[in-house]
Amino acid sequence: MDFYNLVHRPGISVLGAHNMARPQQDNLPGIWTMKNDMKTLLRFMAAGRIKSTHLLDLKADPEDAPHIYERIFNRDPDLLGVVFDWNNY
Repeated sequence: MDFYNLVHRPGISVLGAHNMARPQQDNLPGIWTMKNDMKTLLRFMAAGRIKSTHLLDLKADPEDAPHIYERIFNRDPDLLGVVFDWNNY
């Protein structure tokens, strides 16, 4: 990815881009671990404060994975979120 020309130069703000630089174990003042963030996210979703259904475009069969990943690789503008349905496997 050409980060400079696609993000930095046009002045696009990216939030959460450096998630792996966060502490693994201990919280620091103002800095949570990823585990803390995930707990909060799930709690907000359970309470209805964050809605995620509009982020899901497709529920796909795992056998369609090669085609789905090809669409992602080709930056299909109609594809935002995909969930693979593993119930039949």
